[in-house]
Amino acid sequence: MNPKLETVRSDSEFFAIGNEIEKKYGATLIYNNDLKVWSCNMVRDLEPLADIEKIETFYSSKEISFVRVYLEDTQTDLVRTLLERGYSEKQPQVGFWLDCEQTIQDYESITLELVKTDEERRLYLELHQLECLEHNTPPELIDRIGQQRLNKNLDSRMRWYLVYNQKDLVGSIGLLLLGESARIKNPYTMPKNRGKGFGSLACMRAINEAKDIGVKGVSVYAQPESGGFKLYTKLGFREIIRHRIFLKS
Repeated sequence: MNPKLETVRSDSEFFAIGNEIEKKYGATLIYNNDLKVWSCNMVRDLEPLADIEKIETFYSSKEISFVRVYLEDTQTDLVRTLLERGYSEKQPQVGFWLDCEQTIQDYESITLELVKTDEERRLYLELHQLECLEHNTPPELIDRIGQQRLNKNLDSRMRWYLVYNQKDLVGSIGLLLLGESARIKNPYTMPKNRGKGFGSLACMRAINEAKDIGVKGVSVYAQPESGGFKLYTKLGFREIIRHRIFLKS
């Protein structure tokens, strides 16, 4: 059954369109009013043509920079519609899941420090800038994205951490709390600290942090050719979904 599209505006200038799909899978569509972008996340129940037109009409006045759409392999009709409308296919994204009943070993040398103080915010933003430059993020968006992340830090759902090996800063990681589950967000290891297992240890510590909070499972996303794909498989995550990604500038 085709879902009724509803628009909800939050105080953080995000727009979400969806209904029960949003509650179960995350926002069906999300629009960031500050960064001028929107994404269709897991749009598994959209009727190919009519809803795409409604969505594009809704955002046509928003001066969007790009459109990103995540689809499952079964949505062949929607894929054809997007290609006809000028979207191009990019690298896919894989969703992983780990049940929290599993025992995850970590090491006391690795600690996660929740970003709270001005100094911790400064350090996090420096790491965020390095991460964005490696991913070719447009320079004009880097500071705004970083500030936006920290503005959501310590709210009811989002937590950003600095990762330390003993007393040495080695990277950062995020944990998004989603009720009975959590999602690892943007794990980052500084270039000089790579190849030493810190990324894996940081994820282990984040998983155990989520378990201590009481969630039933942890999810994470990665591209098939990325180091993260191999890492999450090694840690015991299982692949649960694979999205084809389409982009329209």
